[in-house]
Amino acid sequence: MNIQLHQFIEQKKLELEQSGKYRHVSIYSKEAVMLRRNGIGQQFLSTDTPYTQNGHEVKTGEFPDIPSMPFKENATEVIFEVIEKRKRNPSDVKFYFLWIL
Repeated sequence: MNIQLHQFIEQKKLELEQSGKYRHVSIYSKEAVMLRRNGIGQQFLSTDTPYTQNGHEVKTGEFPDIPSMPFKENATEVIFEVIEKRKRNPSDVKFYFLWIL
């Protein structure tokens, strides 16, 4: 199912909040990356993805089988900053949003 990035972010934030594991959930970043079978490529000055970008969630084992060259961004790495209950330090939770081009 294809949705816009802002809908994806709201869905994931709601899932994290309703899980009951965290006392704080906030969006940290939504930077463009290149997903490929062997991992994630990111430019030093990666760009912020527009909220209107269309796509769908992709799990780590489902990354597309594409070559690493030429480098072409095809997804967004959405990072949430969360604080677990009874803990003081924040940690990160990552999701990947594959673009529909």
